[in-house]
Amino acid sequence: MRCLARFSMGLGFRRLSVIDLRDGNQPMANENGTLWIVFNGEIYNYKTLRDQLKLKGHHFHTQSDTEVIVHLFEEYGKDCVHHLRGMFSFAIWDLKEQTLFAARDHFGIKPFYYFKDENNFLFASEIKSILAVQGVPRKLQYQSLFSYLTFQYVPQPDTMFEDIHKLGPAERLMVSSNGDMKIEKYWEPNFQPVERSLADYAEEIQWKLKESVNLHLQSDVSRGCFLSSGIDSTLIVVFYIPRILLDLFTIRQFT
Repeated sequence: MRCLARFSMGLGFRRLSVIDLRDGNQPMANENGTLWIVFNGEIYNYKTLRDQLKLKGHHFHTQSDTEVIVHLFEEYGKDCVHHLRGMFSFAIWDLKEQTLFAARDHFGIKPFYYFKDENNFLFASEIKSILAVQGVPRKLQYQSLFSYLTFQYVPQPDTMFEDIHKLGPAERLMVSSNGDMKIEKYWEPNFQPVERSLADYAEEIQWKLKESVNLHLQSDVSRGCFLSSGIDSTLIVVFYIPRILLDLFTIRQFT
């Protein structure tokens, strides 16, 4: 996805269809076409959020998780990110206010790169999409090269290119109608020690894993699991197999 903002706007998206294959195409708008979104990722609690927004008077035209984000932004503005559970990077163009709002998920699973000069703001989920725009300089960022050779990664917000940056995990970005850009952190991990028994911790971890796997299985396409024989993938498969058996039973029962 990429955007050209200030006096003109362009949004483009190449979709990997997972939820609502027929009507979930992007860019997607709200009911009156004043908000437009491009969204990379998946929102795992979108069905719960959808029901809550319907009670507040919002109307939906698709079954996609993308449309839920648009209505969340209508309801809560930039604080919509606090309601999302999932992996995401998205941008919303407000046609009335002529502003762009973008955000990246809490742990930075989905990437968000951007370039800004006096006249343009470009963003994409891959750097090569930004480099495809005529006039974007391709200058090596030498400090990033040193960082990569030292740490084997490039610390945010830098990239290997001098004028291209990446939005950090749990950061949101606002570009105003006059071209001013503001980035802020919307969440920080908080580790508070709690005195509990080992059995309580084990029970909660098991419940959290089961819940997480079930939420990740929401899909309108075939799904599977990679088993590497490690502890993490084995646990996921343990919670995944009952769903497979249930699906097979349901299919057999109704065919």
